[in-house]
Amino acid sequence: ESVPTLEKLEADFHPFYCCGALRHILWVHDPTTRGRVKIADLMRSGIMEEWLDVQLSPQEIPRNWFSASIATQLYEKFLALDVRGEGMLRLEDLLHYKQGIPSVVDDGLPKEVSPISELFIERVFETTKMYNGEMDYKKFVDFVVAVEFLPQCHRPLFFWHIFDLHDEGYITPVIVNYFFRQTHAKLVTAGVQPPPMELIVQELFDIVHTAQPLMITKEEFLVAPQAGLLS
Repeated sequence: ESVPTLEKLEADFHPFYCCGALRHILWVHDPTTRGRVKIADLMRSGIMEEWLDVQLSPQEIPRNWFSASIATQLYEKFLALDVRGEGMLRLEDLLHYKQGIPSVVDDGLPKEVSPISELFIERVFETTKMYNGEMDYKKFVDFVVAVEFLPQCHRPLFFWHIFDLHDEGYITPVIVNYFFRQTHAKLVTAGVQPPPMELIVQELFDIVHTAQPLMITKEEFLVAPQAGLLS
């Protein structure tokens, strides 16, 4: 009922706006995917403050997830990746994903370079329920919320399924290095000189408290406040 009061939103865009708003709320406040959110939790949430900022600003000064400009950019990004125009994304489409939504600052890499490793994208398609192996707009919004808001990690289980390559219940530096190797190579090719991979991997394992050195179990990952940094 409130969406039509927002400026700069065409009526035919309202369903996509509602989808983006709802998926963000559920991602943060429904980590176990029950399909519902407690009103009390929502009222105490910073998300509601963002929503009210947009509602109370006549000129839409706030630039947050609920603003018309961000919602439009989110949908335009989906359309740009959907090169077939079928309303669904294939794995090869998402490989061209660029960061920058909802942040006003992009990732700083050339347009043809995605900072996300191909292995990570492949694992997203392997571990997420898709439609005939393709991603619809709802799942795309979930993906954007997951990767754009890091190091906030409201659903560590989403990332755990991606990182636990062999379903062994733990991850090691070998696995982390395996994921980061592609991103490291992309950064170097783009002229960005990141720290040595060995140093980054070591620091990532140092920030998560573990019972055994250089081994993070599922239980340790899910409760770790620093899970978002590792992701």
